[in-house]
Amino acid sequence: MRAQTTPGSSVLTRHKTRHGRSHVSPPPPHRHLRHPPTHLLHTLRPSSRGYIRACSHIVCVFQHNPIVLEFSCIFLRAEEISSSPLRQALPDLTIKQYKVQLFLAMTEIKALLFDVFGTVVDWRTSVKEQILNCSPDSIQTTVNWDEFMQDWRNVYFKFASDNSKDDAKSVFNSFLSVDQLYRQALDVLAEKYGINDVWTEQQKDEIAAAWHYLKGWDDSVEGLTLLKSKFIIGSLSNGNMRLLVDMAKYAGLPWDVVFSSELFKIYKPSARVYLGATDYLQLKPENVLMVAAHMYDLEAAKKCGLRTAYVVRKGEDIGITVSPDDVDYFVSDFIELYKQLTME
Repeated sequence: MRAQTTPGSSVLTRHKTRHGRSHVSPPPPHRHLRHPPTHLLHTLRPSSRGYIRACSHIVCVFQHNPIVLEFSCIFLRAEEISSSPLRQALPDLTIKQYKVQLFLAMTEIKALLFDVFGTVVDWRTSVKEQILNCSPDSIQTTVNWDEFMQDWRNVYFKFASDNSKDDAKSVFNSFLSVDQLYRQALDVLAEKYGINDVWTEQQKDEIAAAWHYLKGWDDSVEGLTLLKSKFIIGSLSNGNMRLLVDMAKYAGLPWDVVFSSELFKIYKPSARVYLGATDYLQLKPENVLMVAAHMYDLEAAKKCGLRTAYVVRKGEDIGITVSPDDVDYFVSDFIELYKQLTME
């Protein structure tokens, strides 16, 4: 015989089985669970009518007290979350924190993968310093170095895009690393800007090697260290392996693992890179969060089933409008990301 509960008293129901054993199970949908709580899935955004899709099973662990809700897939008005029994059981959380808690409970994030250039490190400042160190005073103020560096970076973006498709030449021929690309592009740009004779070949090599020794953003080391205490963290960059290892040692980046497109012989945003990294981690894509300051990277990761976090960084994604609704997490730095993920 099933014991009766009153709305709000408990979401668990104790009843007797056929063999007389006491068993606790979640109740079926009824009046006081007419609007069960839910979370924001990355593939199911609130529509213009203000609805969120609910899933058939939610397990929310809060302060070591499991609350299990079982109900059919329904639609829930976003503004009615506050009236749900589970919401009432967690009165101290804001609506945003509440949604995040449910999100983590339903699809546990176990690993974070980071884009590196622009997301973790400030490449503009570091590369410019190396260029000026290798350049005579006569050209330090006559060249627009910000434009020069952006042109250098744009060569990379075009190359990565061209070599991210399954029919890309890099799949069948020898793989050209980012190191090799930046060195070759430097010759072309030096000619374009009329400074080809200013640098010796050795100086050009030193300038190209600057990409190995980039400084992190102010929050990078602290934020990554915090995240590392709760999750597996690693790079997922188009930079080659040696470049990423040198950079990690130089900038003090506390990676658990270093993933490079070089491992997969094709560049992001190829699905082979994202799914290859999740395979190495032995995790499902939905258990991995891709963190980047570039929407093209996150859009590709999302198509592969990964969760997404957008980090706003100075100088990145110029001219691109990004809304918090486009991603699972929208943050200003890694410390904020840690707080959102852990509720601390």
